[in-house]
Amino acid sequence: MIIRRFLGLGLGLFCGVLVSATGSTWAQGFDEIEAAVVRGQIRLLERDVAAQGRKQDEVIANLVKENEAQRETIAELHAAIDTLMDQLQTQAPAGGTAKPATRTASAAAPKPTKPQRVAKVESTPEPDKTPPAEDPPLTVGNRPSDEAGRPRIDLFSGVGGILTPKGMFVVEPSVRYATTADNRFFFSGAEIIDALLIGTIQASDTERRSISFNQSLRYGVTGRLDVDVSIPFVSQEDRRRSSDISSSDGNSALSSRSASGIGDVAAGVHYQLNQGRKWPYVIANLRAKSTTGKGPFDIDFDSNGNPLEATTGAGYWSIEPSLTFIKQVDPVALFANIGYQFNLEHDIDRTIGDTDYIRFDPGDTLRTSVGIGIGLNDQINLNFGYDQSYVFESETFVLTTVDGEEVILSPEGDEATVSSFLFGITYRPRPRVSYGLTTTIGATDDAPDAAVTLKGQFRF
Repeated sequence: MIIRRFLGLGLGLFCGVLVSATGSTWAQGFDEIEAAVVRGQIRLLERDVAAQGRKQDEVIANLVKENEAQRETIAELHAAIDTLMDQLQTQAPAGGTAKPATRTASAAAPKPTKPQRVAKVESTPEPDKTPPAEDPPLTVGNRPSDEAGRPRIDLFSGVGGILTPKGMFVVEPSVRYATTADNRFFFSGAEIIDALLIGTIQASDTERRSISFNQSLRYGVTGRLDVDVSIPFVSQEDRRRSSDISSSDGNSALSSRSASGIGDVAAGVHYQLNQGRKWPYVIANLRAKSTTGKGPFDIDFDSNGNPLEATTGAGYWSIEPSLTFIKQVDPVALFANIGYQFNLEHDIDRTIGDTDYIRFDPGDTLRTSVGIGIGLNDQINLNFGYDQSYVFESETFVLTTVDGEEVILSPEGDEATVSSFLFGITYRPRPRVSYGLTTTIGATDDAPDAAVTLKGQFRF
């Protein structure tokens, strides 16, 4: 029995040791299998991460390409806009401001911010992070000269306008027809009571018609300075019918006189003071008019002092400084001009009829004008304006005899206001050729009733 028990105990111990060793081996094998599975999953994750990284790289590359294409498109649009602005400023005025047309690709569009990429597992190779080389600056168009950027709207002649580009020669032939009618009522005698007149009553109708052919030449010395000269040829006819309405037979007389020849040659210089970016363009003008035409004291008279011919000029020198202001508000240009005309005294020293004339002071003139120019398109623009001149009183110095002594008298003339409404249209079939028609309607009695001017402009 004892031996059997020992044998059973030994057999049990042997089986237990065997089972324990086998279980340890099985557990170790299971751990190795599980580790292999985990390693496989890790490799799969690494592949997924690498694939996602490549996809993100492709997306980023596509975004960069799209951004570059957008930047090129924006640069092209900027170039087209600058070209259109240069064409408008060169072909249609007025204006307004000269702007540089140089742009760079880096300034055309903001650089995109490169998105952050997901960190990769160490086993994935790092992509090339070297930034792409910057594109060279892209130059679009050319910087406009000083002459560009000015309004090309043609203004009325005589008020000062946009200057002639440097080195350009402009020929402006024109023809002007004006007519003036004046009705005057004179009474010489005594007035006893209202409506009871004793003396001579005369009424006169005066009509003046004139046609003047004017040749103007302009030259652009610099981008801001130009000069011009105007040579007119005048043909004028005056008709006057006077009636003595106080007599029973109503005697009337008709007189007519005419003249033709060169008028008063004028020259001017114009200088642009500013660039007109924020403020209106300011142009300083200085104009001088000569006495090449026949004035009121240069024509022939009969023994009674009545003129035998009409005049073709004013008969005195005048110098006029003025300022012109032009504000461009596309497609409109507002303009104004103010000037003071110094009319110089003229020595006469001539006996006309029974009167000895010494000299004549015509009186100065204050001139103002305002208006608006509207550009309908690249070829046609309209002008509307108002011109007014205030003429101060004139003086005529005559030599007469009073009580046996010679005395110089200086009777003063009346002041006058000459106002007119202006309307004009300009047609430009080609960039260097234009034609204009201007109509002037008198607003006061001293202004011409109506005048029409047809002008051509040719640039070389």
